[in-house]
Amino acid sequence: MKIELEGFVVGGIDVEQDDIVQLVSEGEWRPLPPHLQKEGREKTLVFKVKLPNGKVKEISLNRTTQVTLVSQYSNDSKKWMNRDLKVHCVTQNVAGKFKQVIYLTPPDWISPTEKGRDKLAEALDIKDEDIPVVE
Repeated sequence: MKIELEGFVVGGIDVEQDDIVQLVSEGEWRPLPPHLQKEGREKTLVFKVKLPNGKVKEISLNRTTQVTLVSQYSNDSKKWMNRDLKVHCVTQNVAGKFKQVIYLTPPDWISPTEKGRDKLAEALDIKDEDIPVVE
């Protein structure tokens, strides 16, 4: 298979909310740029990722994504490869600039917030048909 690398993934351009991607490498640790080094953190974990359009780029996995993938699959990053992963794009302040931060999760993953909302709805006996829809 021919792989074309074109730099790092950019949220909102290369991927969007709910896209499905696959990691196609087991990852490697690389030095962070000096302006991003903080609290003794000098390295970042970088993977090659296959995008929805079939192109392959690189992505630096944030700690939240790493913890999610370890808890769902394994602490061996080889076991993360070639699995469908769902993209979550969130605008956040990173080093003084607002950026689209990308989180990856298993496709069927439900956030703690969604779980809490579902439990509350269940406890209050609220059904989907009871929720008004604004069009």
